[in-house]
Amino acid sequence: MPQCNKCNTLFDANTASPFCSLCGAPLDMKESPEIVQTSAPYNGIPWEQTDGQTNLLSAFVKTVREVLFHPTVFFQKLQPGSRWWWPLLFALVCSSVSAVAVFAWNQVLLAWLPDWLAAFEPYLENQSSLLWAPFLCVAEVLFSAVSIQLMLVFFHRRQRADFSMTFRMVCYMQSNGLLLLLPFVGIPVSAVWGFYLLIAGLHSVHRMSKFKAVVIVVAPMVLLICVVTAGVAMVVLSGLFTLQLFKDFIANFRY
Repeated sequence: MPQCNKCNTLFDANTASPFCSLCGAPLDMKESPEIVQTSAPYNGIPWEQTDGQTNLLSAFVKTVREVLFHPTVFFQKLQPGSRWWWPLLFALVCSSVSAVAVFAWNQVLLAWLPDWLAAFEPYLENQSSLLWAPFLCVAEVLFSAVSIQLMLVFFHRRQRADFSMTFRMVCYMQSNGLLLLLPFVGIPVSAVWGFYLLIAGLHSVHRMSKFKAVVIVVAPMVLLICVVTAGVAMVVLSGLFTLQLFKDFIANFRY
């Protein structure tokens, strides 16, 4: 099995290119008998390489780098039927780090908070968000995975991957939260890059064009906005109509 000499990523034996698609380094096309006989099955994702000799911190950093900078190639490595707790553990680590980052930046913001915004100080100092971060992460991952899978049932019936693949995709997308470590621009950058990761994930995991992925993601949002706008407009118009009837009634009652 070809292996990159620089980042140690494994590739399929039928790969045509002699260079790594992630870092560009030459591939070692020789198959090592020791690795074949003793290593645990490895799908090319550093975080899931459980051979007992892997440094978890190094594997975490490599996985984050692949997700953020090579999402299309990374999501193509996801395989159905793999263990689900490793991706979920990865998501929990990312969520915890991002929660600490948000709390730290909030403390910095408190030092520059003007007096007229002092009412927001209790929310910025709320330390309970650090304790709730893992639970909120699990809830967010499950809700997002279920919502995406249900959306695909209606809009992408052919070549749709199973729920385990969507779940794993959403778990690794949580690395986007690490962008909150960036000062000032972390929130908008994280939002934009998260949208891009979702499009790349749908494209690679569920075998659809990126244009269709954009449509599938944006269409429900636009529909929801239209429904909410129509509902608000109906409530406002009905209120104005009722108010006018009440005024007419009062005017007729006086005379």
